[in-house]
Amino acid sequence: MPSLRHLEILRAVIRAGGVNGAARSLHLAPSTVSVQLAGLARSLGTPLLRRRGRGLEPTAAGLAAAEAAGEALEAVARVLAAVDEAGPGVLPVGAAEDVPQAVVASVFAPALAVPRPPRLHLHVDHPARLFDDLAGGGLAAVLADRAPPPELDPHARVHRLTAAAVAFLAAPALARRLGRGFPRLLDGAPILLPEPGDALRRRLDQWFEEARVKPRIAVETDDPELRRRFAVAGAGVLPAPASGAERDGLVRLGLAGGVEERWWLISRRASRDPALAAVLAATRRGA
Repeated sequence: MPSLRHLEILRAVIRAGGVNGAARSLHLAPSTVSVQLAGLARSLGTPLLRRRGRGLEPTAAGLAAAEAAGEALEAVARVLAAVDEAGPGVLPVGAAEDVPQAVVASVFAPALAVPRPPRLHLHVDHPARLFDDLAGGGLAAVLADRAPPPELDPHARVHRLTAAAVAFLAAPALARRLGRGFPRLLDGAPILLPEPGDALRRRLDQWFEEARVKPRIAVETDDPELRRRFAVAGAGVLPAPASGAERDGLVRLGLAGGVEERWWLISRRASRDPALAAVLAATRRGA
């Protein structure tokens, strides 16, 4: 099903006569425009553009789609204006599945503190899919554990949040069993880790190698809250933000020196949206 953003891109390409001109007018990378156009053609089941010299021109189907899109976009603009006058709307945002729930809540909570708070629609997914939704206009902002790819949008607003030191946490009974002598106590200890390929996992694997310890992997999962549940049950040692040591009764065994959890907030919508502006302002104060 084509989105309005797809149709807006099609109209821009027809006006500009090519991908590069459309990309400049929409403040998108040319590769993003090409991907969105290909997706639109697949969803409609027919070619929408054809080569003409060095540029592109619409097929009959493309021209019909662009004309209908213009009417649809005008109708949507009228609807949005009416909704804005009637009351607060919806703020669609995304959070990468590896970002802890506490971080997600703290980042987006300012959106609900404005005088007329919107309904916060929060979508949790893999970062790559969230970045695609952001580029396609389906999301106003994305909170992720990695920086966006350079081709996402040269004009995207990228805010790096304050990094958090990583500590090794354990349930009291497990901490007593492991004894003293950090980091040697981690050698052979059961540990709860993100799956291979995760940004934090890569940094931790390097730290283990440099510290010359080899923990025994008890659980691998990209769900940070599930890893914490296992830690509370005493199933293993949990690498997590140091500030969360006291939560759920876990105790700190030591710090992973030089290893940090990092998060980025990426937005495209203009900050005239008061709810998103509040989120971005809070992010800048905390950076």
